[in-house]
Amino acid sequence: MKLFSFLLIILILAGCGFRPLYKQSSNVSTAFVLEVKGNNEEAYGTYKFKKELTPLIAHINNPAIHKISISLSENFGDIGYAADASALRSQGRVVALIEIYDANRQLIYQNKVDSISSYTTDILEEFSNLNAKMATRERLMVSLAQSVARDIQILNSGSLLPRLEH
Repeated sequence: MKLFSFLLIILILAGCGFRPLYKQSSNVSTAFVLEVKGNNEEAYGTYKFKKELTPLIAHINNPAIHKISISLSENFGDIGYAADASALRSQGRVVALIEIYDANRQLIYQNKVDSISSYTTDILEEFSNLNAKMATRERLMVSLAQSVARDIQILNSGSLLPRLEH
C-alpha cells in the first residue's frame, strides 16, 4: 500500500509540472569569453553582477567580439552628517571598466560605466545600516549590469564594431 501511495504521489507531481525548488538553472552559453574581475572583499557583488549581466548579453553573436573583460570597483562612504558629526546618509558607487577584445587579443573598445545610490544610516542601528548597505550594493549591481549590457548592445548594433563575414 505504501509503494502504491508513493507511486501515485510521484505520478501526480510529474503530471502537474513539478520542478525542484533549488535546482540550478542551466548555464547560458555565449559566443565570446566573459571575464568579470572584482575585489575579493566584494566577491558577492562581483558574482551578482556577472549573474545579472550574462543573460542580458548572451544573444550577442558578433564574430568581432572574442572577449569581454569587465573590472569592477566599489566605494562606499558617508555623505550627510548631523550637527553632532554622526553620519546620516551614506552612498555607494560601483564602476565597471569594460574592455572588448577581438580574436587577435587587440583592444577594440573601452569604456567606463558607473552606478551610484545612497541610503539612510542610523548611528544606533548597526544591523539596519548593514542591511541598507547590502541592499544598496544589490541595487547597484543590478543597475550597473543593465547599463553595461545596454552599452555593449549599442556597440554591437552600431557601426562601431566591424562585422566579419564567414
